[in-house]
Amino acid sequence: MKMKQMVKIFMPLLLCCAFLTSCSTKVRESSLEEPKVNPTSQKTTIGPNSAIPISTPSAIPGASSSSNPSSTSQVVPDHSMYVDVVDGVLVSLNHYFPGGVLYIPEGVVEIAGGAFDEIDSITGVVFSNTVRIIRSEAFDECVNLEFITLNEGLERIEDSCFEDFNKLETIHIPSTVNYISENAFNDTRLTSITIEESNQYYRLFSGALFTKDLTKLVVFPLHMRGSFTVPSACTSSLYYVFDYAEYLTKINVESGNTIYSSIDGVLYNKNQTAIIRCPQLNPGPVVIPNGVTAIDGNAFFNCECIEWIYVPSSVVNVEYCGFSIGGNTVLYCEALSKPAGWDENFTSSPVVWGALNPSQPIDHSEYLEIDDRSLVSLKNTFPGGMLFVPEGIIEICTEAFYESISLTCVVFPSSVRYLRESAFDECENLISVILNEGLLIIEDECFEDCTSLKTVYIPSSVTSLSDEAFEGCNGMASIAVSPANSTYASYQDSLFSKDLSKLIYYPSARSGEFCLPDECEDAEPMIFVDAFNLESIRVGENNNCFRSIDGVLYDSDGKVVIRCPRAKTGSLVLGYVTFIGELSFPGCTELTALYLPMSVGIIQAYAFYNCPNLTIYCEAESKPTNWDDNWNPDSQPVVWGATMPTD
Repeated sequence: MKMKQMVKIFMPLLLCCAFLTSCSTKVRESSLEEPKVNPTSQKTTIGPNSAIPISTPSAIPGASSSSNPSSTSQVVPDHSMYVDVVDGVLVSLNHYFPGGVLYIPEGVVEIAGGAFDEIDSITGVVFSNTVRIIRSEAFDECVNLEFITLNEGLERIEDSCFEDFNKLETIHIPSTVNYISENAFNDTRLTSITIEESNQYYRLFSGALFTKDLTKLVVFPLHMRGSFTVPSACTSSLYYVFDYAEYLTKINVESGNTIYSSIDGVLYNKNQTAIIRCPQLNPGPVVIPNGVTAIDGNAFFNCECIEWIYVPSSVVNVEYCGFSIGGNTVLYCEALSKPAGWDENFTSSPVVWGALNPSQPIDHSEYLEIDDRSLVSLKNTFPGGMLFVPEGIIEICTEAFYESISLTCVVFPSSVRYLRESAFDECENLISVILNEGLLIIEDECFEDCTSLKTVYIPSSVTSLSDEAFEGCNGMASIAVSPANSTYASYQDSLFSKDLSKLIYYPSARSGEFCLPDECEDAEPMIFVDAFNLESIRVGENNNCFRSIDGVLYDSDGKVVIRCPRAKTGSLVLGYVTFIGELSFPGCTELTALYLPMSVGIIQAYAFYNCPNLTIYCEAESKPTNWDDNWNPDSQPVVWGATMPTD
């Protein structure tokens, strides 16, 4: 090749290399100088070493401060190597991301739908100034996401974009956002929202995000505390908006609203013929006004603080789960039976039909034998149903209502202090009792064998409650205690001492799994003997007194079997167990096989009482000396010298 031709070919390449070398030298020189900040500029480029202005009061995690002390800019890491970007669309996060805060690179215009779906390694996201759109479900189920810094320039936040965040508590909306889906922040732990005042499309009202004209509620922070006010201009649907608002106490409505109204913090339609939503922390009780005709679906969803609700006969329609309250609330219904317009699944709570309004006592003195201020007995003239104990009565005497099968409900006045032993023994149709503040003592077997009793609310004033007060109440599914009570507490529908160190009463009809808290030190085995729906007993990880293996309750060493749940099914292989107590497996009718290792040295009487489908496989060749003669009282099949399963 001739020299001239070679020069023509290679000269441009040589010039290009020289230019790049010159640029590199200038960059290195300039990097040694203090950066100059233009105070009037609001746009910067995010790169490996460049800075962006911080629009929030706190610093962005993971970013380092600029060397200029007067500047609010910070150096932002380059995370472009962790994301897959196609034509300005961030498609996904790759496996190189180490976890923590993610910085969206400059140049990304759009976050694709599902780009970060179920990525639990992300704790925070900082958006670059170029992002304009966040598509549907982009950050769905990022359960460890704690904060998001949205950028000025962002325009759209689409459906379910930040759904199912367990840790996101606050969000700031930039001025440029012109579209936010109503479902963008579904099922988050948001406690507050802020927004740039210059945003032309949205604004805040009573802590929630509305359209600028306040006609439409866009985002309600589900963990916002206290009361909420619906503006007079709001016309959008509020059905199901507050279902998971756990800390809402009242829903008020501004005067002049043409769609909604409010009574005592409960949301109604405008003409107050339908209840839309009762807030979850409404303390109750709730008396539904006469004239209300309809209860919307989920109207009382999870309102577990309410002791009782009175429903007048004017209510002719109740939608599915209209009174989906929880087991601690009793419905007192004026109707004699379920009206045709009530959904079959309108509630799972106890219901008293043909009830009177508990807040409007009736004088029932004529039906009672009273000695001074003690109620001695119920007369035969009582017509049945709900009974109001007269004001002034201090004591309900022993067996005062013994076998009063016509009694369905009792309302106590503020004067009652003592419920004596067996006062309501064998009142088999008693569905509910409304105990009064001021009550001090509930004695032994007070409500024994009240088999229709579903739930009881213990007032703050009670200081002495016998652990046998509700013995034989096989319909009892829950017990609740006023948070202000200094002696007792309720945990998982059960009665504990205030510090949770002692389990006092477990409701017989409670179903599913039960967990002993870390604090529990005392749980008598007989407490679970009638718990026929109990499937599994768990123990808190930090409990030092008990252990749970395969849903069975043991001592802390796992060597003593305390209780096998009655609803336990299938087969069970015991580990290095040395002791099986009396009635450890009572009524385990669905247990089919039990393997006992050679280590079992003691089995007490009736350990396997009423286990009709059980076959017992023993590693021992014959009954050990210290096994009680009645260890297997029903003579269930026993296989001696059995081989223990190794799995």
